Amino acid sequence: MTDTRYILAIDQGTTSSRAIVFDANGRSVAVAQQEFPQHFPNSGWVEHDPEDLWDTVVAVCPETLSHVDFAMVAPSASPISRETPGGLGIQKTGQGGLKTPFGRGGIRRTGIWFCP
Repeated sequence: MTDTRYILAIDQGTTSSRAIVFDANGRSVAVAQQEFPQHFPNSGWVEHDPEDLWDTVVAVCPETLSHVDFAMVAPSASPISRETPGGLGIQKTGQGGLKTPFGRGGIRRTGIWFCP
């Protein structure tokens, strides 16, 4: 077995989450993408549900890795990019869900776009 190293990159844009696997030479060897819902509570506002963001990342990572030929993966690095200005502090619960300082019921949509 060769010692091939991969980088799993996660890119979360305005409309979707994407995972890309790069080889040691920087070539893209696998990509998966999944859109998530947009919520428009007011004219000019866009919000995202944190559960949708998390669920799409959890879906695209193994899908991308399933296209890479290896016996076992230990990604060397995993950069994460999110282009929107919204922010959200989360903690993985270990049961596949998310929690905030407010508890499970305290997760609210995060505003990512506001145009007057």
